[in-house]
This record gives sequence, C-alpha cells and structure tokens, in this order.
Amino acid sequence: MSTNTPHTAFKSRTLIVLISASFALAGCATFSKDGGFGAVQDTVQKHIKQEVVWPKTEGEKNQVTERVNELLSKRLNVEQAVQVALLNNKGLQADFYNLGISESDLVQAGRLPNPKFSMGYLRNNGEYSIDQALTFNIFSLITMPKMQEIERQRFVQTQKKTAFEVIKIANHTRIAYFNAVAATEQVRYSEQVKESAEASAELARRMVKAGNFNKLQQAREQSFYADAALDYASASNKQVSAYEALSRLLGVSVDQFNLEERLPMMAGIGQFGAIDMGGMFTTLKVREGLMRNDYKDPGPYKNPKGTVAHEVINDLPPVERTGMSVPLGGMELNVRKPKGHMGH
Repeated sequence: MSTNTPHTAFKSRTLIVLISASFALAGCATFSKDGGFGAVQDTVQKHIKQEVVWPKTEGEKNQVTERVNELLSKRLNVEQAVQVALLNNKGLQADFYNLGISESDLVQAGRLPNPKFSMGYLRNNGEYSIDQALTFNIFSLITMPKMQEIERQRFVQTQKKTAFEVIKIANHTRIAYFNAVAATEQVRYSEQVKESAEASAELARRMVKAGNFNKLQQAREQSFYADAALDYASASNKQVSAYEALSRLLGVSVDQFNLEERLPMMAGIGQFGAIDMGGMFTTLKVREGLMRNDYKDPGPYKNPKGTVAHEVINDLPPVERTGMSVPLGGMELNVRKPKGHMGH
C-alpha cells in the first residue's frame, strides 16, 4: 500500500494542475463588448461619412427602422440613399452576424473541451464489475495556443472583409442611384422624342393626303417614329431594371422610395470656395516654370498682390446717388414708327 501512495499523489497533483491550467486558459478567452464591430466602424469611417450600426436588441432595431422610415418619407439624394442601404441592407446585416460567429470561434479556441465521465457495468457468470472513468483532453492543452492564433487571424480577416462589404455596398448603392436617376431622365427625353416623331408622322400623313409629300417622305417620317417608339420602350425597361437594382440594395420595394428628378449639377472646389455649374467644365491651370511632361498639380494660382477683389468694411457714410427725377404726373414719350427700310 505504501508503494502506491506516491504514485497516487502524483496523479492527483497532475490532475489538479491540469484542471487549474484549464480554468486559467478558459478565463482569458472572453467576448468583447461590441463583438469586434468597433474596428469595422473605424475602418469604414475613413472612407465614407454615413453612419454604420449593428442593431442587436429590439430597441436598437426599432430605432433603425424609424430612421429608415424618416429618410424614405422624402426624396432621397445619393448620400441619403447610401445611408438607407447601410442601415437596411439584409445581406450587410448578415455579414455583421458572421462577425459575431467568428468571434465565437475565437473564444471557443481558448477554452478546453468539457471533461467526460463514463461508467460501465459488466456481468459474467454471476460476476460483475463497475468501471468509472473521468477523461480529459490533454492534447488540447498543447494545441490551444496555436488554435487561438489561427482563430485570431481569421477574426481579423473577418473584420476586414466586413469593412470591405460595407464600403462595397456604399459604392454599389451610389452607382445604382445615379443609374436610376439617369434612366428616369432618359425615359423623359425618349418620351419627348417619341411625341415629336408621332406629330411628324401625323403631319406627313396629312401632307401626303394633300399631295404635298410623296410616299418616300412619309415612309421616312414613319420610320423615325417607329425608332423613337422603340427607344422609348427600351428606356422604360432600363428604368425598371435600374430601380430594381437600387431597391435590392436599399432593402425596400420600389414604391417605397422617391429619387431626385435630375442628376446633380457638376461641381468642384476652386481657390475661393465651391464651384457649382450645369453641364461639364474644365479647369485649365497655366504656370510658369513647369517642366515638359510634368503633370503634377501645381496648386492654386498665386494672384499678384492687389489684384483680388475683397469686401471693404469701414465706417464711411454711404454714397448718395443722384439720378433723373420723374415728375409726379408721369413722363410723356413720343414714339415714331419708321418708314421703309431706313437705308438697310
């Protein structure tokens, strides 16, 4: 009996050490407060200015729904459309939950499997035995640091992928918005062309009836009207497709949102502030001392001193302007109609 006592004590001490180590390692693996979403927000905010949220509770989901309904209650510009997509796109919300699953895998990798207790009953020819066993996965203690490192890398990769998905949704929504508004303008223009072509075809029919047009001229006008009607139908189909693409990104049906009627005017930033104008514009920068094939931006032009207008603020009295006085009874004007061509 005395020979087995040290061995039994050693086994007991080993079991205690392993159990203590398992509790210590398991205590290090915990969930973060935001599920790793904070790193995603920090990355996304460097590229877009819209708000990105991950609603988890019913109260947070209700707040997001109210925010989306508020945006949809008025005409959406491109920035508001991107905000609706980031708040309401279901695929994007699924990516956020994948982020939570990835963090769960990371936490699980830092915890030991539960010990297993088994009990067996054997009986043979009136004899029986009862076996009891408590098994513990010792091999997991060796592989745990490596598993944690692998899952940590996967978690960081998932965070970067989620941030990329957010930016991609914002970019695709922006493109889809401009495509939808442009398609609406194309339908409006095609409709005007079709109406004009229809009037021309009707005029040609009447002119042929009156004997002023021949059949070839009438056929030319009818062909133009047929082409215009076909272009209008094609533009209408493209408009439907463009709105459906935007609807999928926003996560709402087509009849729930209204867009701007026209594309925004061209704009740019000049030396003295914003520049807004219609159509297209080009800024030509001419500088002295530029080398050939040097296409770097030379920056704003440095105006010579005293050549830039500015507002004058002083205490001088306002200038009195004098003009021709008009009598109270009015003024009589004599107008003479010219005769002939007056030398032209």
